Amino acid sequence: MAESYGFNFIDFSQIHSLSSLHPLILRKGNSMHNPIEFISDLKASPDISTDFPFFFYVFKKEKIVASVQTFPDLLFGEKEKYKWAWTADLLTDPNYRGQGAATCVWKNMVKILFEHDVFVGGAFANPITTHICRKMGFTITNTAHRLLFLKSSMAFLSAHVKYKPISSLVDAIYRGSIYVLRRTILRTASLTKSGYEIRKLDYCSFPEYNGFNKLCYGDRYHFDNSKDRIRWKLKSSKNLSFYVILEEARKNPVLYLILKDRIVNNFAGRYSNFRLMTLMDFGFYSEGEKHLKTLLLVLEKLFWESSADVLEIVTSDPDVIRLAYRSGFVKAGRGVEFWFKAPRDRKLSVKCERIENWHFTHFVSDAYSFQ
Repeated sequence: MAESYGFNFIDFSQIHSLSSLHPLILRKGNSMHNPIEFISDLKASPDISTDFPFFFYVFKKEKIVASVQTFPDLLFGEKEKYKWAWTADLLTDPNYRGQGAATCVWKNMVKILFEHDVFVGGAFANPITTHICRKMGFTITNTAHRLLFLKSSMAFLSAHVKYKPISSLVDAIYRGSIYVLRRTILRTASLTKSGYEIRKLDYCSFPEYNGFNKLCYGDRYHFDNSKDRIRWKLKSSKNLSFYVILEEARKNPVLYLILKDRIVNNFAGRYSNFRLMTLMDFGFYSEGEKHLKTLLLVLEKLFWESSADVLEIVTSDPDVIRLAYRSGFVKAGRGVEFWFKAPRDRKLSVKCERIENWHFTHFVSDAYSFQ
């Protein structure tokens, strides 16, 4: 039988009155559910509004037993603009798991956001969250692809081969083979011949490119990728690099991409101690197969010039997926789930149920889990 819980939520207008309006979150025993650090990130978000509900919690007596955070975004599609909330950090006290606490806070979160005419969405969900979403009638799309290219196979061999000398030998053979095939599979030399320049910028340099807000998405649904939004994410996250690709002749921007390079442990629950480079986000200033190929060429060049062992792409774009396979990438695991629910009066067309109709990357849903 499910427990009975109290419920409350915080909107952004209340951040200076937490001690009087929400004393529970400041109690020492509830530190697991304290949103103070989250608030400091939200303050700089270009999409925040005073009435946006961002923290939801359920409690039993004086103890918070479950909570969930949301942060604002904008959804663009079908010539409309919608308010959107990404979910993050659904936390449940271990002593209350399986007693309906997570379901209670989730149902109330959805109710409050819908009252504010806000879509609810999420990605990279754990099995518990996905189970709750299925029960509550969320649209769960097919998965976005996770694609990998390995410069070194040592991390993966170490997880499956117990005898280290064999792992080292196989990895040496693999590295040698990839190096020999590099000029055939990874045609990075053609990038310089094609007249493009790669320019690395920091987040303060966006005003240099006035065309940044004129990204091309075709007819896909997409989220807020304005200069201010991406500047906010770059500033609040670590180990990220922002690149703009220019036509050398006229210095017109062709595309941008954001990379994250870091040492990874417990990747997919079993692979550790290797350097992973991830394509977090990308966007084009005009459509065309030529620009898609340029994206892959730039990735290949930057990867081979880095110390990363593995290059990762998470994308819903079927054309990028096709070209990545041609360049030697392989699909890894089930991919990334994406799910959402619309307020009652805000229905999207049936094509929204297919992930390929969204501009979905590793970067769009969460600026915080990558810190």
